[in-house]
Amino acid sequence: MIKLILLLFIALIIVAVKFLPWWALLIVAVLAIVSFKYFVRWVFLMPFKMKGAVLHGAKLEVHSVQATPKPAKPTKAQKEKSDDDEAGEAGEADEEDEEDEEDDSEPDSSKPELPRDYYWVEATLTPDSAAGKSFKHWEPGELIVSRPGRNPMDDQSDDVGELDQLQVFENGVFKPDQGMKYPDAQRLRLLLAVLPELREVQLNYYFETLGSIRLK
Repeated sequence: MIKLILLLFIALIIVAVKFLPWWALLIVAVLAIVSFKYFVRWVFLMPFKMKGAVLHGAKLEVHSVQATPKPAKPTKAQKEKSDDDEAGEAGEADEEDEEDEEDDSEPDSSKPELPRDYYWVEATLTPDSAAGKSFKHWEPGELIVSRPGRNPMDDQSDDVGELDQLQVFENGVFKPDQGMKYPDAQRLRLLLAVLPELREVQLNYYFETLGSIRLK
């Protein structure tokens, strides 16, 4: 499809150069530059639109919202122990780089940390089985938090909040997300870190708006 559009675009340029006067060629050149810019953007965004389409028309059912204190960040020793447990304590740990020897808990002074309120949100996300889509699976870890009413197509960054932790309901309990992809509905537990003044946030998946979550 993309190759066909490029061929048509080149063919139109050749015809224009052959039959149009110089002033018309100038207009065509300006239009070609502008249209090519939007074409490149469309080509770049198309894969993400296709990935997000799996949740087009999906149903977001919020079961509970609970405010919670800011979670304590795990220490370096706790991180290492957790990694060893997940690996079943099999094999020796890789040698750490010198950079890893430093305390990575120190905040980045180049960008001040914004104040956040934290909420545990339990919800079920159900894809619309009738929606046509190229991708059949979705990944909970790709969910995005934004301001209510924000267009997911907007290129501007939004520091309203983030998904601090994510758990998936499996075998009767919530377990930390392992980056799995799912074809069907999933019950999730999300730890949202958002700006204190917000009473509501919007949940997005790539360029799809899934719904709003009322916090207060």
